[in-house]
Amino acid sequence: MNDPVRDTITLLRPEFTRLDVMIEERLQPLPIVHCDSGQITQVLINLLTNARDAMRDQGHGRIIISTRVIEDQLELSVSDTGSGIPADMRDKIFQPFVTTKDANDHKNSGTGLGLAICRTIVENHGGIMQVESEVGRGTTMTVRLPLSEPLAHGVATCDDGAVAAAERNLNHADAPHSLV
Repeated sequence: MNDPVRDTITLLRPEFTRLDVMIEERLQPLPIVHCDSGQITQVLINLLTNARDAMRDQGHGRIIISTRVIEDQLELSVSDTGSGIPADMRDKIFQPFVTTKDANDHKNSGTGLGLAICRTIVENHGGIMQVESEVGRGTTMTVRLPLSEPLAHGVATCDDGAVAAAERNLNHADAPHSLV
């Protein structure tokens, strides 16, 4: 899982640098996690761009992305020092078409679909998403995925170094689609 995290950070780093947003990685060694790495990358991109957008008006800020194992789950967190999410919006942000962004700001407005899609992806992986936020201080979005249950459909592993092996196995029609 740390490899997709690092790849996503590398992809977005030029934008963060341009906006004077520092990224701090706190990535612990992780066991294999059965997941669709493309979908998890989509979740990461959305969480990181939302964090970036929350700091856009500040002209600077910091994002901390962390991974760790808690009991039988992998925890991935993205924390920012942005504007925060009002308490009355926190229960709504995972609903389709709900956004905290200003609809009149055509440069930075959103459709309100990103977090709804993320939540669906995470739940399809047997996981959960949570939000903690304080207005004026920032937000932490947390994804928790189970460590031991493979997906029922075409599966890759999101562990360090196993993505290439997963791709090789998935390219063979008679090969099993689940890796351990």
